[in-house]
Amino acid sequence: MKIQAELDLTGSPVDSSVIKGIALFGHIFSNQYVAFQTATSHPLVLAAYPKGETAGMYIKASQLLSIAANTPHPTEAATFVSNFVNDPDSVKVLGFERGVPASAGALAYLAPNFTPAQRSIVSFMNYVASNGIARTKVVLEPPAAGTIAKLLQQISIQIGNKGLSVMEGARAFYTKAQQAVQG
Repeated sequence: MKIQAELDLTGSPVDSSVIKGIALFGHIFSNQYVAFQTATSHPLVLAAYPKGETAGMYIKASQLLSIAANTPHPTEAATFVSNFVNDPDSVKVLGFERGVPASAGALAYLAPNFTPAQRSIVSFMNYVASNGIARTKVVLEPPAAGTIAKLLQQISIQIGNKGLSVMEGARAFYTKAQQAVQG
């Protein structure tokens, strides 16, 4: 457990057990693939989760650009947002940093200069989207979901390292999770 307490805490290649050669499998989002592949000389393979009785994966937008309904500058805001999706220079700057570009035009603009890692991401996303393994996400994350996930990880490491008993960990998790939800 002491090994795990130092790995996979940041969600980045820096402390990835896969990149360090300690684990065979890991979970990352597609927009992280380039950074992870760059961090190792070994080829990384993107694999879909098993489907089971229903699809087990969903396609998640990594960048949701929106405009407030009551903005005093709707035209300017729409121009600004459109720039990220349609302007070739902006598309080039963003590249794959936030995932596969959602617009066909942006993707076509970038395609001639895809790196092998970017080609892998596009191929994988096309596979997921067209083979019935993606589902519609119908349950949204509850309030403070990210904070609670980190809390669960931290407390489980403390329990594993004998810093807390299971009962103490459960109580600490419950109390801190309630605080997170309440804000």
